[in-house]
Amino acid sequence: MKEKFARWDILFLQYLKRDWKKIIVWVLGLGLFSAAYVPAFEEIAKGNGLLGMYETMQNPAMISMVGTTPVDTASDYTLGAMYAQEMLLFCGLFAMVIAVLHMVGHTRKEEDLGLMELVRSFQIGRQANSLAATIEIVFINVLLGLFIAGIMMSFGTDTISAEGSF
Repeated sequence: MKEKFARWDILFLQYLKRDWKKIIVWVLGLGLFSAAYVPAFEEIAKGNGLLGMYETMQNPAMISMVGTTPVDTASDYTLGAMYAQEMLLFCGLFAMVIAVLHMVGHTRKEEDLGLMELVRSFQIGRQANSLAATIEIVFINVLLGLFIAGIMMSFGTDTISAEGSF
């Protein structure tokens, strides 16, 4: 089994060298998109906005789209709870799209272009490409999570803690 993944680390480093600009664009784009909603949610939360949003989120249509609220009463509904409920689905969906596009680009596209035959002519295992691409996607998602958590903590909102951001 070891020979199937031979030299995956070399491919991983080559992928990082080749894709560093794309990684930065994806992480900055999705990270800023995710974090940009904190000030918008702060505006919504002014006055009786949190109570109104809590009641809106009790609607069966909203529950089917974004899930149930993480709190039981309207008085416990905070900015952090609102962000977690509404943005978790959308951020996860966009991160999944990034991962799928990245994996398809490294596996199927390279196979169609004939690049995999060229790479496999060297001492590279049959599954090394898939492993290197998977590890790169995990690396991108870890970077994305750290970036989003850092930006969310920088807003200094009292209901969005460091633990909640991570």
